[in-house]
Amino acid sequence: MNGFRLMPALTALVVAAGPAGAQDAFPDRAITLVVPYAAGGGTDVLARMIQPALSEELGVPIIIENASGGGTLVGTERVTRAGPDGYELLFTTSVVTLNTLAYRSPLYTMDELVPVAPVAQQPYFLIMNREMPFDDIPGFVAYAQAHPAEINYVSLGQASPTEILAGRLQHALGIELTRVPYPGSGAAIPDLSSNRVQMQMTGASQNSASIPNMNILAVAGDERIALTPDVPTFAELGYPTMVGGTWFGVFAPAGTPEAVVTRLARAFAAVRSTMDQTLNDAGHYAVRMPDGFAAFIESDMSLWREDIQRMGIALE
Repeated sequence: MNGFRLMPALTALVVAAGPAGAQDAFPDRAITLVVPYAAGGGTDVLARMIQPALSEELGVPIIIENASGGGTLVGTERVTRAGPDGYELLFTTSVVTLNTLAYRSPLYTMDELVPVAPVAQQPYFLIMNREMPFDDIPGFVAYAQAHPAEINYVSLGQASPTEILAGRLQHALGIELTRVPYPGSGAAIPDLSSNRVQMQMTGASQNSASIPNMNILAVAGDERIALTPDVPTFAELGYPTMVGGTWFGVFAPAGTPEAVVTRLARAFAAVRSTMDQTLNDAGHYAVRMPDGFAAFIESDMSLWREDIQRMGIALE
């Protein structure tokens, strides 16, 4: 099992910062956020949303560099090999952990990264084409059970949350669906709108809520969300295991000094608090982590691990 170096500073975002000299010395130059996704995507947009406030909070320029490729492996590996000084950080999603679980021989382990701070989380919607002869979860279950494997769903890769949550959905609802792979969400939208594929598990954002000709049947969250207050959660409908989504967070290379990690964690927490409403309006909600970011990640990984093992995902 992959683990973390659980430093005391990471049990909460605001803790003792260590020696004043080490705290005061950092940062004294620009910090680079490495985003392992292409420019213009959801993770990149979120990073750029917080960039100005983070720069003001830390008092140095924040540079965002997109290092996409290999299902986030390119950018992630880059940060694992960076100097452990806090000046090159990974701004990524929960895929950072999924990659270590889904591959037979992962190219990195979570021991090579230190969790710095959560930024946001986003539960997932189940969206369905409006031409289907149902508009709620009971109708979906009845239809899918009567027509096994006839409903096609969008998959964005076997190690992606869209795929794994679709697997969790089939297990929880007792149904069988057919996987249709796509290179990205944008490529799938025309087929979703035209009913060539019928459904997708997708991040609960304004963009996914606005895809033409689609209904939102349920949200895989702990509670209903402000973006779609009339959409029930799966738990309300009797499927308590259907809770999942994507979280966004920041990591540093292993070996980064504790005082530096603490300084960064405080900065991200301050930015998050001042931008709470702006981020919520965009579908990015605060991460609930009473025991700290590292403990939250460990708990989240245990759920994904169960899904991956049940689905038999073992990528080369």
